[in-house]
Amino acid sequence: MHKKLDRQPFVDAYLIHKKPYLEKKVMAYLFTETHGLVATMTHWSTAKKNHLSVFSLLACQLLVKPNISQLKKVEIKTFHPPLQGTHLFGGLYINELIYRFCETNQAHPELYYLYAQTIQALTHKEPLDQTIRLFEFRLQELLGYGLNFECLSETNCDWFYFEPERGLLPSLSSQKRLIHRHQLEKMFEQQFDDPHTQAASKKVFAILAKHLLGQNHLFIKKILPKSTKSKSSRKNVQDIQTNIPA
Repeated sequence: MHKKLDRQPFVDAYLIHKKPYLEKKVMAYLFTETHGLVATMTHWSTAKKNHLSVFSLLACQLLVKPNISQLKKVEIKTFHPPLQGTHLFGGLYINELIYRFCETNQAHPELYYLYAQTIQALTHKEPLDQTIRLFEFRLQELLGYGLNFECLSETNCDWFYFEPERGLLPSLSSQKRLIHRHQLEKMFEQQFDDPHTQAASKKVFAILAKHLLGQNHLFIKKILPKSTKSKSSRKNVQDIQTNIPA
């Protein structure tokens, strides 16, 4: 078994989530290009404590299995400076989206590259709302819930609403005036620099998230409003990640 594990090649990965397991082990969820989200178990050595960090590109030696894989070795391949302030919570938010929405051991190469690009944008302190809305929008597409923008050419209606199982629908009632045509046109062009478009896109993704997660609300949403307005916004990343429900 050990010889087989030693022969495994190193793969690029990002740490999405980790939590203690028994006394000297840890469960680490890694996002890779070739295997998607991988649930791994490893002994919590000093070297792994130093290298197994969020938002940096890691090189990991894995023995991938159907349920729980083994993480033999991990090194930091490309170090990214720690995210700070609201950009830190933006990073934790997209990590939780990957953790909640992705099935393990299913490759998502497009999503992997989207994640890498988003981490780069957060590291360089690109506009936060614009960065997050674009990630949500592309994630929604890759999950198979992309918006049916063809409805814009099928009706002259200016207002639309969204249902996860039916997509965008023209609104004939003032009670369902969720998104204006102009915002949908901007979303189609993936232009999220306008606050109104950001707000509309956020509403759509919130509806989808509620549909997919049910009562299992995103953990980061519970701590984000309070934490980003106080000194506690620099709370240790490990503490936050450990408390995300499995």
